[in-house]
Amino acid sequence: MRSDPTYRFVGRPYRKPAEMRISDCGIEIDRPRVDAIVRSLQSLRMGTSFVEYKGCGFWSWDGYLEHVLFLLAEAIGPSPQEPWLDDVRDDWRQQSFGAFTGSIDPNLDEYVTSENRQQVILKLIDEVSARDDLTHEAAATLEFLRRLLVGEIMTDAASPLDYMVTGEHPYVWWVGRNAELKGD
Repeated sequence: MRSDPTYRFVGRPYRKPAEMRISDCGIEIDRPRVDAIVRSLQSLRMGTSFVEYKGCGFWSWDGYLEHVLFLLAEAIGPSPQEPWLDDVRDDWRQQSFGAFTGSIDPNLDEYVTSENRQQVILKLIDEVSARDDLTHEAAATLEFLRRLLVGEIMTDAASPLDYMVTGEHPYVWWVGRNAELKGD
């Protein structure tokens, strides 16, 4: 094995990509823009979380779940009529910021403790689901959430994974939201 980083390819020396410098290419680049793209691509390595209510639930890609929780928190608004919704809004907003990879938990068992609360959350889901600008992935995740709350989803974390929402990646809402949060 050679110890120097220069190799031959079609008769010309070159460096392995990891050792290559931008100046080697003779190309001018916008370094902050490249750094932002790299951060975005690195952050796409995202997990999945199990959304649970009364022992049942579904798996969701975190980006879709973050989007749904953001929209639901937004729908609750700054001054909800039900005081417990302040906690729900704050918790869901915090979890929509991308800091809980693989462990997003809407805490449904903690917040949806009565028929009245269930109806309030279902009404929020209906309100957000009616938006014209909703992505397919967010709409499908909201539908899973609605079905879970009304007892139509009976799977648990160990059930076969044949229902997960899929879509194009990178997920446009998620990339844009993270760029906003990072100030890019």
